[in-house]
Amino acid sequence: GADVKQAYLRYQHLFDYVVLYGGENSRFNMESLYAQYDRIIAEVTGETGQKKQYADVYISCAYKDQRIYEAIRRELNRKGLSVFDDSVLIAGTEWVSAVADAIKNAKIVVPVITDNALASQYVKRETEYALSCAENSGTLICPVFQANVDMSQHASMGLMLSHLSCVIMEDGQVEAAAYQLAEKLHKLFTAENNLRALTKQVDNYLCLKMPDRAQIWQQKHVQLCDEIYRESDGVFMTGEVCVMSRVKLISILLDMGRVQQALELCLEGFEFLAEGDAFETLAGQFALCCTGANMTEEAVQALLAQMPQSQVQQHQLMRTQAHLL
Repeated sequence: GADVKQAYLRYQHLFDYVVLYGGENSRFNMESLYAQYDRIIAEVTGETGQKKQYADVYISCAYKDQRIYEAIRRELNRKGLSVFDDSVLIAGTEWVSAVADAIKNAKIVVPVITDNALASQYVKRETEYALSCAENSGTLICPVFQANVDMSQHASMGLMLSHLSCVIMEDGQVEAAAYQLAEKLHKLFTAENNLRALTKQVDNYLCLKMPDRAQIWQQKHVQLCDEIYRESDGVFMTGEVCVMSRVKLISILLDMGRVQQALELCLEGFEFLAEGDAFETLAGQFALCCTGANMTEEAVQALLAQMPQSQVQQHQLMRTQAHLL
């Protein structure tokens, strides 16, 4: 029993579902086992009202751009990503409500911005709703822009979409743009799933007894955060998340007495931020590293002097904390 528990905690990221029979010295309950299987089967087959299955991606595209839609859907399907298809809606379903539900619950929304799309009230409404979902619930958006599309009459929408990671579709290059989008989203979804698994590993109680293993898991976590950050130009993974992922690893390293490694991670973290709560947390970690390394105030200032001058004012906070510690 103990070996099984340890194996599960170590490899829990490999399982989608776990059925529990009880534990050591507990009575085997067959009815409980059946009930757990029934819940899993109902969820997988979509026969339960407790958890509705939604598509990974919602593509907002003008009817006249059906060729673009099909190219994107085909490439995403090849990567194992599901796409919302309104043709499968049951007769009598409130279409507007169903679409809004699909957008809200999609992992990512892909507005296809072409001249045809800008002439479509449906695409504009769907895109505006997706943007509101992004603001309120973190829905991810990755637009596909037709090269040289005329946004002059839609400045507000262009401004809202301009900061997002996007794909540019050159004239006659529909398949190439669809392939590029699918590659980008596949990398992000794969990294997201790996992050979720690694977070489970790092947070489980074995880390209290296995700091070396925790360090390895957390290093992978940091690498994946950085990968998503670079892949999405800072849209799908923020600098704050990249910094906080380092903070946990720095804590592990300090507990293990690996001060120099922790200090190097601090310096990396300052490349993402120069202000905010995450910055202040990292500044505190930096102060602990400097103290752990027995650095003098002069040595700390010399180290900070190597950083970009734009951050010098903010780093006064770290100098003060290091001095106090």
